[in-house]
Amino acid sequence: MPLAKTLRRLKEHSAEKNPALAELVDRSTRELRESGIMEQVLKVGNAAPPFDLRNIRGESVTLVELLEQGPVAISFYRGKW
Repeated sequence: MPLAKTLRRLKEHSAEKNPALAELVDRSTRELRESGIMEQVLKVGNAAPPFDLRNIRGESVTLVELLEQGPVAISFYRGKW
């Protein structure tokens, strides 16, 4: 099954189980889009700006240093809920 169809089904199932939460998510998504934030985000193919962040061990890591070693994939971990 295509990913888009799977995600749509999951969203529908979630909305059936908790309509209030689904409405909150929909409203929050709508407010973010209306805020204009989507014009500020990176698009596919854009280069990421240089950054300095902490890795999982708390060590400082820069994009420039990582790119010197080869291609970079970035994953943002939300941590504990």
